[in-house]
Amino acid sequence: AIAVNQNMTIALKTDGSLWFWGLLTWGVPNELNPTPVLDEFGDPITGIQAITAGGGHALALKIDGTMIAWGSNSNGELGDGTTTARTIPVPVVDELDNPVTDIQAITCGVYHSVALKTDGTVLAWGYNVYGQIGDGDETPEPRLNPVQVVDAFDDPINDISAVVAGGYHTIALKNDGTLFAWGFNSQGQLGDGTLTTRYNPVPVLADVGGDPISCIEAISAGNQFSLALKADGALIAWGDNRSYQLGDGTIIRRTTPVSVLNLALMEIKSVETKGDASYALKSDGTLLSWGANFYGHLGNGTTSGRNVPDFVIDTSGDPIKDIQAVSASTDHVLALKIDGTILSWGSNSDGQLGDGTTTSRYN
Repeated sequence: AIAVNQNMTIALKTDGSLWFWGLLTWGVPNELNPTPVLDEFGDPITGIQAITAGGGHALALKIDGTMIAWGSNSNGELGDGTTTARTIPVPVVDELDNPVTDIQAITCGVYHSVALKTDGTVLAWGYNVYGQIGDGDETPEPRLNPVQVVDAFDDPINDISAVVAGGYHTIALKNDGTLFAWGFNSQGQLGDGTLTTRYNPVPVLADVGGDPISCIEAISAGNQFSLALKADGALIAWGDNRSYQLGDGTIIRRTTPVSVLNLALMEIKSVETKGDASYALKSDGTLLSWGANFYGHLGNGTTSGRNVPDFVIDTSGDPIKDIQAVSASTDHVLALKIDGTILSWGSNSDGQLGDGTTTSRYN
């Protein structure tokens, strides 16, 4: 698996070890080539099953269902009860300083973190100025330890199968294929037909004043927009569209979902978005991209944005292929190939592409 934030890349190897390159955290020299992530004893960390990265922090899920985190922590995004930045991973703990357990999935926003428990409930911690923690409390103080995400009746949301954190909002997919969202909503990124910030989860609607959206199989969230893959293979998006993020051929903001365009979208396997750009992995192993492209991170050989999806291409102009997973930040992207090797492109100011240089790449 791979995960990226703006200045760093993390790779999870099949042996459960973690490797990083780029800028580990502010004040630490950057690494231009892959380097093991070490524990407090200087030993390589192992026993990891999943990884995710936020604006300046990273989170890893261990095989035993506990979590570790490192990086920036000014808003409590590491969940260790402090606001102290960490260059060495520390356990995510509850208010009694006990490791949080029974976690099955993790995700990070810019300054907040979210975890899905094995019982289908959701925990969140970190920055909460825009309600992205989802605990119903409108006080802006950061949550330094994980707290329960609850509905308007103060009951824990449940029956959740997946969660994704956007810049300052969060989306949850239920087992029945419906969606709930909470947090910042200035561009309609919650998909509830309004621009109202929500401190508890609300349903994502099919259209303004309509029924809740349904038949969703996968979700992703960018800075101020959201993306979902439907069971029939269609892609829908909503929220900010000033940089073509929605892929509908316009720059019109949408407060409820609209269809992402382009016939190349047939047979989509998974979706990924971060910042103001999106990526769709097709079942044939090729990759599509659209949205902002200031750093060449759409992989089309230019820095020009796209208002509808098109292929990510190599230096010969051919679509890249044999891709099995993709992870994106606001300015660079990594793609994991089926042979276990990794491709990268976009900004490389801190060596985040892992090619031993600081040269940015547009393919």
